[in-house]
Amino acid sequence: MAYSRDKDLKQNFNEFFGKFGVNDLYSKLSGRDLIELKKLLSCINNIITLRTTRDFVEKLYADGFLTKSEREQILKDVDSQHANANGFDVQYDGKDKKIIAEVKCNIPVNVTSFGAAQEEGILEDIEHLLKGKKKSDIPSVAPYYKFMVVMDCSDHIDECVAKIIKKTEHVKLYSPAEHLDTNNIYIMYV
Repeated sequence: MAYSRDKDLKQNFNEFFGKFGVNDLYSKLSGRDLIELKKLLSCINNIITLRTTRDFVEKLYADGFLTKSEREQILKDVDSQHANANGFDVQYDGKDKKIIAEVKCNIPVNVTSFGAAQEEGILEDIEHLLKGKKKSDIPSVAPYYKFMVVMDCSDHIDECVAKIIKKTEHVKLYSPAEHLDTNNIYIMYV
């Protein structure tokens, strides 16, 4: 039997929505409905980023890097920041420690590597963590602990990240047992 793109797309689409008791949504949606659904994807991306950011903060707290009050303040700050605001995904200017983090929720387009545009975005964010952002209110990133948070969404995410690390300096994988310093960026899988 010949391949049918329409049947393939319909099956994939309906399988997902069928998990929620919605049968054959594919046939029920107009072109306008699909456009609205496409716009909703931006909201879904922001939800994923928010949840990943919260998980990052919780991991730092569970590992003993954050106190309870630091954790609560960072979570409050994250929740009060607009999803598309300039600056870092996490910026904490505490009395005892300062933290900045970029959160990347890229699903690798290739099995064992990020696509060219994904990689470019990650490398750009690493550069911002090392040197700062023009659109940020931080005069110098030097005193900050720096994190690149990567959503763990693939069996091969470690291979994808290893290729990024090879292209950079001052970037290490996060380990809760390691003494962290402000000279390096720590990549954490969440």
